[in-house]
Amino acid sequence: MIGSPAWLLAAALAPPQQSAPSAPAAEEQTYIISTIWTRPEHCNLAVATRVALPDLLREPKKWGGKCVAVDGYWQQRALFIFPPRERYAEGDAALKGSRVGIYGTEELLSSAPRSSQRYTAVGVPGMCETIRQAAVMVFGYCHYADGPYLAIAQMRRRQRSAFHR
Repeated sequence: MIGSPAWLLAAALAPPQQSAPSAPAAEEQTYIISTIWTRPEHCNLAVATRVALPDLLREPKKWGGKCVAVDGYWQQRALFIFPPRERYAEGDAALKGSRVGIYGTEELLSSAPRSSQRYTAVGVPGMCETIRQAAVMVFGYCHYADGPYLAIAQMRRRQRSAFHR
């Protein structure tokens, strides 16, 4: 009988069983970052601070975590100070200091122009190096490049300004 006193005594006198190694007290979290975006109800053109793209690129940590609106030329996964050449490599170090990476919803990213167009990007800046420290894999702009990125809430196409003499 399993519940008999003889069985309990035998179990108590038996040599201790080898236990499996215990799990660490706090399991490490594994993150794969593929998309980052900002909610438009929290960050939009009405509440954003206007920042010139060169200023954001020069002092990205000053603007980190704040809602900003930045004008530039949007092409693929970046917003540029000047229109880039038609084709460029995302990891091209020569472009450092002339662009900010773009993260957003899949819908936004799939609508990115293949050739540069003037846009106002509204979002929250961050640093590629920071998100890489928190993840085992980062997709998108920060997979190839260092520096600042914008987690986009809104993108507004800008009309070409009229030339006045």
